[in-house]
Amino acid sequence: MAKNIKVNALASVLVRVFNILFPLITGPYLARILSKEAYGEFNVANSILNLFIPFAAFGIYSYGIRSISRVKNNIKEISKNFTVLFSINLISSLGIGILYIGYMFLNVNSNMYMLYIALSIQIFTQFVSIEWMNEAFENYGFILFKTLFVRVLMLVSIFAFVKKADDIVNYAFILSITNLVNYLISFYYIKRKVKFVKIELKDILIHIKPLIGMLLLANSYMLYTALDRAVLSLLDAKISVSYYTFALSIAQLITSVVYSIIVVSIPRLSYYHGNSDEKNYTELLNQVARTFLFLVIPMGIGLSCVSDEVMLIYAGEKYLEAGFILKLFSLRIVMWALDQLLANQVLFVRGYEKNITAFYFIGGFLNLILNIVLLKLKVVQAEYFVYTTLFSEIVVLIIQIYFITKRNIISINEILKSYVKYILCAIPFFAITYGINHTLKYSLNLNLQFFVRVLAIIVSCVLYYFIIMLITKDKILFVTLDGIKNKFRVIKYKLKSKKYKG
Repeated sequence: MAKNIKVNALASVLVRVFNILFPLITGPYLARILSKEAYGEFNVANSILNLFIPFAAFGIYSYGIRSISRVKNNIKEISKNFTVLFSINLISSLGIGILYIGYMFLNVNSNMYMLYIALSIQIFTQFVSIEWMNEAFENYGFILFKTLFVRVLMLVSIFAFVKKADDIVNYAFILSITNLVNYLISFYYIKRKVKFVKIELKDILIHIKPLIGMLLLANSYMLYTALDRAVLSLLDAKISVSYYTFALSIAQLITSVVYSIIVVSIPRLSYYHGNSDEKNYTELLNQVARTFLFLVIPMGIGLSCVSDEVMLIYAGEKYLEAGFILKLFSLRIVMWALDQLLANQVLFVRGYEKNITAFYFIGGFLNLILNIVLLKLKVVQAEYFVYTTLFSEIVVLIIQIYFITKRNIISINEILKSYVKYILCAIPFFAITYGINHTLKYSLNLNLQFFVRVLAIIVSCVLYYFIIMLITKDKILFVTLDGIKNKFRVIKYKLKSKKYKG
């Protein structure tokens, strides 16, 4: 393969780092500038938007990555697939956009129309989003620089136009327009290399069935966190929606960095499997799994240890109650890690989309039933909705493990061993946190003592984890250390060479 997966992973990680850094700047700013009520209205509107967006996207993102990855040495097939998927996405974007506007007129107060119209731009322009082409071509360098530009544009716009407690419409327009700019840059970049070609109706129809499967797969998450927020919105619990949204957003920000390890490996795994190269497929799968779990499990458990502190720093005292919800979402990360490996790296790459969809819908309908119970009981506390989602996702994970082992699809023993190992190694974080909180003065006031205590927890947990990985002779740690040593050797050699030439 022409492009190095390590370079791709690094570029993708940097993209996700930027996607974290900028919300870490804008999130606290918005939480403090916008009123609790106004932000609640925005979060409700955004929750409704997120029910429509996946249908407009029509599952094309994941389907497109896999389809283009399999034929990326054939420019004729690439152009044909691109034209077909773009055409389908155009139809779905316009159709769902019209339905969204209809929903707005039927269910939304007229004083909120501008907010919903501003957000609707994201639906109507969904067809221009062709980042799946860049992912398939592994153009992570381009994605990196484009993301940096768009994020800076968004940051400057927020500081310039969101200055009052009720500036939620301005904020919505900024989000939608910068998203469109992001889409258009990618579209221009890809269109220089790939052309639209003439297609027939039958070319579109043969993709509809697998896309419906992918649509269901892409939308299955709506029966989890999106459903939770929708039910809370029906209960008119705007503040609870904000608590839930803040906690979920922080957890997703943390996981988005390491998730790039999975994303960048999907095209390569698809290539190996498509060419019946099971040896390289298995080796890469186990390597990706170990690396992913090595990072994400301690991050999830570590975040749960300082969830109140993180929420206080991020959103301020008025959202401190969301700290416990963040703790729950942090622990959910640990379970999510294994789910993502099994669903994306094993089942999806090997063509089991229908089964994944069925599994997610089983869990989703279970969550729906539990949410209906909470709705009938008029429970408005966000943490109960997280409990139902956690329970439903555990059921899905058990089903996935049973299916893979029963069908003997591939051995996942190495993945499960790594999963258990990293959990056991990270659990002592709780004891370390407890000890420090009882040694240093515990308070939730943003002062020097507070930051010293939080820093002591983080440093102690990282140091402990490093030592335990050394003791257990962890492969990922030693590969990383060897890589660092080799880099230093290269730098040292280059410096000596320059000195000698001079």
